[in-house]
Amino acid sequence: VQFGTAKCLDSFLSHLAQRAFDHSPAVRSCLSDVVGHWLLDFRDRYSYHHKLLPLLLTGFTDELIDIRQKSYDLMEQVGQKYASENEEELKDQSDFSKLVSPDYSRAEIG
Repeated sequence: VQFGTAKCLDSFLSHLAQRAFDHSPAVRSCLSDVVGHWLLDFRDRYSYHHKLLPLLLTGFTDELIDIRQKSYDLMEQVGQKYASENEEELKDQSDFSKLVSPDYSRAEIG
C-alpha cells in the first residue's frame, strides 16, 4: 500500500477495522503502528484521513495501557505533522488554545 496506488486501501479497510477488535494485543498494537505510519507517511494520506483516523482512535479505548498510549502518541505525531503542513490554514484557529483550560490535555488538531 505504501508505494502502490491508494485504491487498494479501500479493498481491505474493512479487514483492518476487524483487527481493531482482535483478541490478541499484538494484533491491535500492530494495527496502531501500521495505521499511524500510513497517517504520517502515506503520500495520499489526507484523502484517507476520514477512513484511517477512526482505526487509530479505537486504540484510545483499548484495554491495555500500552496500546492506548501508543495510539495517543501516534495521534500527537499526526496532529503535529498536519499542523506543520497546514500552518497557513490553521493560523485563524491558533487563538482557540487560549480558551481551553490549562488542565485540559488533548491531541493535536490532526
